Amino acid sequence: GPVALIGVSEKGYLTVEFKVHGQPGHSSTPPPQTAIGILARALARLEARPMPVHLRRMRPLYHGIGKAAPIYLQVAFANGWLFGLLLKRWLASKPEMNASIRSTTALTIIRGGVEDNTVPPEASAIANFRLLPGDTIADVLWHVKKAIKDERVMFNPVEGKYNEALPVSPDDIPAYRGLSKVIRQVFGDYPVAPYTMLGGTDCQHFVGVCDHIYRFTSLVMDETFRGLEHGVDERIPVDAMGKMVKFYAQLIQVWGTKEMI
Repeated sequence: GPVALIGVSEKGYLTVEFKVHGQPGHSSTPPPQTAIGILARALARLEARPMPVHLRRMRPLYHGIGKAAPIYLQVAFANGWLFGLLLKRWLASKPEMNASIRSTTALTIIRGGVEDNTVPPEASAIANFRLLPGDTIADVLWHVKKAIKDERVMFNPVEGKYNEALPVSPDDIPAYRGLSKVIRQVFGDYPVAPYTMLGGTDCQHFVGVCDHIYRFTSLVMDETFRGLEHGVDERIPVDAMGKMVKFYAQLIQVWGTKEMI
């Protein structure tokens, strides 16, 4: 059934550029290894060696969902010492769940030669990492170095394209409880649970001025919304707009009370 998810944190962001300089020449007399071949091997090694799984990051979510979760997941999370390995394998097989339990690696851009009969002097690629809270940019860069194991491959963060994972806001304070209360009042008595947002938001700009930050989409989203974000026919139903206004009006009233200070 429906579940209301409150984002208590969000993953960090890191874009890394990889470069390899090789011996240029004619394709009729190629060198033993080309820049493209060296880079391709490095990227394959990196993709085959993902960051470690942190199963504990999912426990607050499933604890909040409670009985709304399938019984087998309730049993598995309650007995992680016994089912931990099976749980990791099952979650890692699903892209959204996998992104919730580890820092992810996505190879997004690759550049090489421009002529089919010429060996290029350089090859480059871009990878985007999303950092789970607890993992740092330094951790990811160290992991990249160990995974590639090739000093010929140079890599560096892209300027202006990185930020650490944001702090985790507590789910046991008046502000969180007040938000949960309004959610149930407006949308129904559904389970409310904390989670880490997989994408990035503008919240990184508020860390310096806010003690705690919470993220919530005041819209009931079903399978028909999948893939619409930033895509074709992105939309919000007209009848949902009124409920969104009601939600924010009530939230302002609740968060404006003395108990919230």
